[in-house]
Amino acid sequence: MLLQKRSLWKDRQPGKWDSSAAGHLDAGESYEEAAVRELKEELGVSGCGLQKIADFDAGENNGWEFISLYEGRYSGKVRFPAAEVDSVQWFTPEQIQAWVERRPQDFSPAFIPCWNAWLVANRKNHSNSNTYHDKP
Repeated sequence: MLLQKRSLWKDRQPGKWDSSAAGHLDAGESYEEAAVRELKEELGVSGCGLQKIADFDAGENNGWEFISLYEGRYSGKVRFPAAEVDSVQWFTPEQIQAWVERRPQDFSPAFIPCWNAWLVANRKNHSNSNTYHDKP
């Protein structure tokens, strides 16, 4: 799974690890349209099919933002603007889970509920297997 480390110049959650790409809706834009746009803006990724995993109402656990979580598969190169993203790195789900349990403060507050929803969705998809998706 690809995670991004937010730029130290960001006004919210600088230097925290977060979802692969995230952002806010433009006027009249759907959540899926925003997800496609943010993948392009933050990672240079296009043509990545997306599947909705979960929706979250605004609340304390997710930074008071409404969130739609999508999963996509991509195997090409990623390019990111330094003003938005400090770095990106691939991790296994097991590495992320151990890290979240050990140091949740390393992640943006909205990442934790998204991570938990991804785990639930992938356990359902692989109930007869011990494997996760390759690179969501």
